[in-house]
Amino acid sequence: MPYKPGGLTPDGFQLLERMAELGFSWDISHLAEEGVQQGLEMGFPRVCASHANARALTPTIRHLSDDVIRALADKGGVIGLVLYNAFLEPRWRQDHAIPVTLEMHVRRHAEYIAGLTGWRAVGIGSDLDGGFGLEECPQEIDTEADLSKIAAVLPPEAREPVLGGNWLTFLRMSLPGYQG
Repeated sequence: MPYKPGGLTPDGFQLLERMAELGFSWDISHLAEEGVQQGLEMGFPRVCASHANARALTPTIRHLSDDVIRALADKGGVIGLVLYNAFLEPRWRQDHAIPVTLEMHVRRHAEYIAGLTGWRAVGIGSDLDGGFGLEECPQEIDTEADLSKIAAVLPPEAREPVLGGNWLTFLRMSLPGYQG
């Protein structure tokens, strides 16, 4: 599906308002930046990006700008890193011989986002169910069970939060009546 620029439609604003009233969380993955900014300006309370990377490292409209990364973190949101080679290393799209690894590429995106937000906003999004195969994932990932290997490229204090703790915190905060 080609990218469609622009912001939220009137129906989009109404949908977000109703979602907020009902206690939904809003996943901004795949949404145009203008629409994200409009939703954030509305004050939508629970926002995440289930699978996105840093636009500064992979410069496409598909990924998140520094401003959006910071705004999402300010709301207690989490950004799930996408483990698709072309989203980790932009040159890979033209040259599949470029090795994409956890150590070099996944760590780079994780550290970049953490540098803007702290580790509280970094998680695993994977998108391994997104229609691409093993040859399109970092070399160390053969199955979903290999996601735990990401811990080895993170600082010790970030391992548990990134491997799931940040998502659990986000999901708990999204529960009705959460008092945290």
